Amino acid sequence: MWRPLVVENTARVHEHAGPLVIPQTVLVEAYAREIFDGLAGRGVPVAHFVVHAGPAELRRRIEESADTLARQWRLDHVDRYAEALPWLRRSGTLVPTEGKTPAEVARDIAGRVRSRLEADPAVTENRATAIPPPIPDAISGYQETGSRSSANRASAAKESNRADWS
Repeated sequence: MWRPLVVENTARVHEHAGPLVIPQTVLVEAYAREIFDGLAGRGVPVAHFVVHAGPAELRRRIEESADTLARQWRLDHVDRYAEALPWLRRSGTLVPTEGKTPAEVARDIAGRVRSRLEADPAVTENRATAIPPPIPDAISGYQETGSRSSANRASAAKESNRADWS
């Protein structure tokens, strides 16, 4: 049920806002394919990035996370991530995060997206939207663990939407 909603909501927002950055972990290849194919069918281009840290680093970040409610669930899924990594590598661009701050990772991904948009004007055809520069304040809720609570994601999204991108 949730995957068609991701496609529908993303397509509708994309129609009005242009390029989007959507952080989401999907460890089941069939689910990711359903989302990517659905977006392609709606004319929404996808640049899939795999924000990567090795299992030991993931466990360390999770253990140090302030979000105790999600800690065990995340720990339980580290091995599933390792199992999914081969197909994730095939379907996306691996972005190593070890030794980098969240802001550095965000700048790396924003630069890759900006390069893609500059290389393929059709991606933004008929849109007045430009890719915004990375703004550290927009990711201030991002913890060094590489994850955010829903409240922090919503807060960062609101701040990002208020920023003047021109």
